[in-house]
Amino acid sequence: MRWGTSAALRFVVVVLIASVLPSRSASAQVDPKLIEAGRRATVYVVIEADKGLYMGSGFCIDATGIFITNQHVVEPLTKEKNAKIYLIVAAGTKAQRIYTPTVVKSDAARDVAVLRVERPGPLDALELASPAAIASMRETAPVVAFGFPLGQRLSLKKESLPEITITTGRVSAMRHEKGQLVTIQFDASVTHGNSGGPLIDAHGQVVGVVTAGVEGKQINFAGPVGFIRTVLSAANVVLTPRVLTNAAAANDLIDWLASDGPATRKPVPGDAAFKENQKLLKDVLSKQYADTTPAGRYSLVLELLSRASASKDDPAGRYTMLVEARENAIVAGDVTTAAYTALMLSEDYAVMPIDVMKDVVLRVSGRSGQPQDSAWVSALGMMICEAMARREQYTDMRKLVPLVRSNGIASRNVTVSAQIRDRLPRLETMAAEFDRVQSARAKLAAAPADPEANLIVGRYLALTRGDLDKGVPLLAKGSDAGLKALAVADQAGPATAEAQKAVGDLWWDQATKEAKNPAIADLCKSRAGFWYLQALPQLTGLVKSLVEKRLTELPSAPPEVAANTGGSDSPVAVATPSGSPRVGPQAAGLSPEKFMARVQSYRNKVWTDAGSARKPLAAEPPILGEVTWPGGAHALSGRLSIGQEENKKENRPTVKGTLQIAPGCLVEGGTIIASQGVLDISGEPGRPVVFRKVRFGVELSGRLKARHAVFDQCSFAKSGGWFVDSYSAKFEFTNCLFVESKFDRLSRVDYGFKLNGCAFVNCALSERSSDTKHDSYKISTSEWSMIRDCDFYGCQIAASVAWCMNTSNLFGCQITGKECVYSSGTGLIVTLGLPKAESKQILADLAAKTSSSDTGRVSFEAADGLYVRTTFGVP
Repeated sequence: MRWGTSAALRFVVVVLIASVLPSRSASAQVDPKLIEAGRRATVYVVIEADKGLYMGSGFCIDATGIFITNQHVVEPLTKEKNAKIYLIVAAGTKAQRIYTPTVVKSDAARDVAVLRVERPGPLDALELASPAAIASMRETAPVVAFGFPLGQRLSLKKESLPEITITTGRVSAMRHEKGQLVTIQFDASVTHGNSGGPLIDAHGQVVGVVTAGVEGKQINFAGPVGFIRTVLSAANVVLTPRVLTNAAAANDLIDWLASDGPATRKPVPGDAAFKENQKLLKDVLSKQYADTTPAGRYSLVLELLSRASASKDDPAGRYTMLVEARENAIVAGDVTTAAYTALMLSEDYAVMPIDVMKDVVLRVSGRSGQPQDSAWVSALGMMICEAMARREQYTDMRKLVPLVRSNGIASRNVTVSAQIRDRLPRLETMAAEFDRVQSARAKLAAAPADPEANLIVGRYLALTRGDLDKGVPLLAKGSDAGLKALAVADQAGPATAEAQKAVGDLWWDQATKEAKNPAIADLCKSRAGFWYLQALPQLTGLVKSLVEKRLTELPSAPPEVAANTGGSDSPVAVATPSGSPRVGPQAAGLSPEKFMARVQSYRNKVWTDAGSARKPLAAEPPILGEVTWPGGAHALSGRLSIGQEENKKENRPTVKGTLQIAPGCLVEGGTIIASQGVLDISGEPGRPVVFRKVRFGVELSGRLKARHAVFDQCSFAKSGGWFVDSYSAKFEFTNCLFVESKFDRLSRVDYGFKLNGCAFVNCALSERSSDTKHDSYKISTSEWSMIRDCDFYGCQIAASVAWCMNTSNLFGCQITGKECVYSSGTGLIVTLGLPKAESKQILADLAAKTSSSDTGRVSFEAADGLYVRTTFGVP
């Protein structure tokens, strides 16, 4: 895998400290991405009681389902009869979700209430600012308030819910009693209904919870984040480190720790240079070094990191500042900031990422005695153990395991404990197997055909480590007859349903034999599921019923490759991190191979979970007016039309129709035609709409719009009559994933298309045709012939379709198609995410497909980065 700055920093920014440590000056502005994070984490709080509705705001602080609001917001629950409380995420939008929480703890003196939602699904959470950060906050610091002022009075319709309101301002005063901060005064506009909403700082972290204000004045108040921490502690609630709730971020961190780091890093300065720079630094920042209070150390760390960021032309000085920042963070017991500096050091200097992170975890463990810090030490320790296992550093891993377990116990966090139970036994099994396999590896090096050595090493690689590509070929040469037959059958790659089911049976039987080792048994079942899913569509009768039953018994994927259906790490959601405009391996920070593995895992789990629960869906009558399909799994048969075309003979008028498909909906089979209307597929990053083996057609003035959807083995084409205008049938896809799907001829007169931020896996995009009367180049750059920010993996792409691409990546694709005409003298800019040599070959193929009258010309403008910018044209 090619590693660059983005992967490590994305983990740091999104998962560890949720900020990029921006300037703390009064003139600083809050990053729009951090404001968007606040929007997603803020919820509308509604209490329904006999006497009416009570409304307020709240926010999520733990993706496992922990929310904060004011005590006075939930007070009606104890005073009103038949009172029920609801939390609405993304209120007033198509993505809104409603939860029924329980009140874990409320504190009237601090006006804080802690709420919990069980098994909420994907949630966005805000980070709480540290005590040191609050101690260093000053008047005029920028802040942002989120909430639902005036409640229902701001909803556009009586029956709808209001959307969130976001206001900006500055801290006006820090009010103290007996030396303790009790109120943050600010001037951002808030009113009734904002109560319980978050107040965030320029770091995107929660500094307070909005409580009250002076009506008509810019004088408002928030309880400090210290109140939240006090109530959480009283309720024995320890927040879950985000690295344990974000599988993509965990994968990134493990990958980084298991790597040697970029080859372009600078050497570590010598001791003499380090000591000289350290002395200069302590002289320059003598006042900051003298302040050993928590707030003082926090300010010093920020100052050191700020100076390090501005000192890239002084490698020795920058290294010293990063080391000093790490040391002061460790002394302060600030595990997340210490981890941040460790990652920065391993990003820029020739140190092993795993070594600097292990040093932080070992030294910071137990310093603060706080359960929250123990949770982070345990979580980071687990990631280090995973990376050590990948590097086969099992001796070091065994030394770290007790620290992970002890901090997990000290954290009192259920999710941390569950992850320890899931991860460590598997890693310890790998370590035990590794010890037994060394002599066999030596024997295999001398005698590659040795059956016993092939068996031992093959079991270790395939069944213990899960590396089927390396392990299965060895098992095929091994001494165990059962495993040998299984491996040979698996390697053969059967194409018929009967043979695929037979291979699945072999893996399932092996899982039964491995019952004493649950991790290996689960892996065998997962591989059986891979073959069962391929065979299922062609199976019938009792055989199909048996396979469907077994598919419901499949284990979840292991933590490092988990793809959680519809969750925050589905291929659609994982590949669209906050602020990213695209879906695909590069947006996800994954290699194409890992992205493909996640896609396959996702496909398996989606349709396994759906199982036999798919409800029959009638294709008749046509959709007239506005209709919404709710979530759930559906089996569509026949041809469903949206809208009705005029038929004078039958005295049938034209009637428009709109079919909206809600987030979380799964549809299999059938044909959907947008005849005289719109098919509006409205998924969410965490809850995509998923289709399998569905045929889509658009007639005349019909339109298909899709956002956050998965199309598995689907086809797309223009249907019905000819055309009334260019691009008369329109297809528009944003942040969608296409797997083994096919687009028929992308003809100008047939339909127009907009593909934004999508990923295509093993798909076929046929020739985009036109006649010589039209300028193909102009058509390829028009609004309705646009492919932007897309990734194509293993696809067959017509040369003329590639012309429509902008800032897109091709991985292992084949360029096909006949000659295409474009005007002489025109040029076309295309961006390919390929190495230079590979790009030249593909571009040569593209040029060869152009008209013989226009000799193609290819020029490289910037071939060293991830993207290769190229120009097509004529001499």
